[in-house]
Amino acid sequence: TMPARPFSIRRRIFALAVSLLLVAAVALAVFISDYAQRAADRAFDRLLAASALTIAGAVQIEDEAVLVELPFASFAMFSGSDRLFYAVRGPDGSLVTGYDDLAVGLPPAASAEPVFQDLSYRGEIVRLATVGRLISSTDAAGWVTIRVAETQNERELLSAEILSNAMLPLAALTLLAVGIVWFGLGRTFAPLS
Repeated sequence: TMPARPFSIRRRIFALAVSLLLVAAVALAVFISDYAQRAADRAFDRLLAASALTIAGAVQIEDEAVLVELPFASFAMFSGSDRLFYAVRGPDGSLVTGYDDLAVGLPPAASAEPVFQDLSYRGEIVRLATVGRLISSTDAAGWVTIRVAETQNERELLSAEILSNAMLPLAALTLLAVGIVWFGLGRTFAPLS
C-alpha cells in the first residue's frame, strides 16, 4: 500500500493560521456577548434606579406615618413588554404601598445608593433595585425601603440586538482574514511551486 501523502507545508500553515483565527474569533464572540449583557444591564439598571429614586423623593411623614403618593414619572420612563412591581416599606418593615410579597426575605435598605440584584418572583426572574430614604419624626429616625423590580424581556432583547449587530461584522472579518491568509500563502509559496 502507498503511504498517505503528507499535507503540504502550505496546507499545514494555512490550517494553523485558520485555527488561530477561529480561536481568536470565538474569544472575541464571548467578549462581545458579555459586553452586550453588561451594556443592557447598565441601561436598564439606570431606569430602575431612577424609578426607585423618584418614588423615594415622594416619601413623606404625616402624623408619624409614612405616606407615598406615587409620581407618574416613576413608571412613565419604562416602555415595552416588561412588567413592573414595587414595594415601599416603612422603618418597621410594614408595607406602605405596593406588592406585599415582593422581596420579603431581603434585608431593609440602609443607604440611599441603589442596590441591584436578580431574584425569582412570581415564577419569573426579575431585576430588583433597592433604595433607602432616611426619614425622621419626633419619635425616631429610620430608613424607608423602596424596591422596584422589572421582568427582563426588554433587557434580553437589547442584549441580543447588540450581539447580533456585532456578530455579522465579526463573521465577515474572520472570513476575509481566512481569504487573505490563503491568498498570502499562495503568493509566498509560488516561487517554491
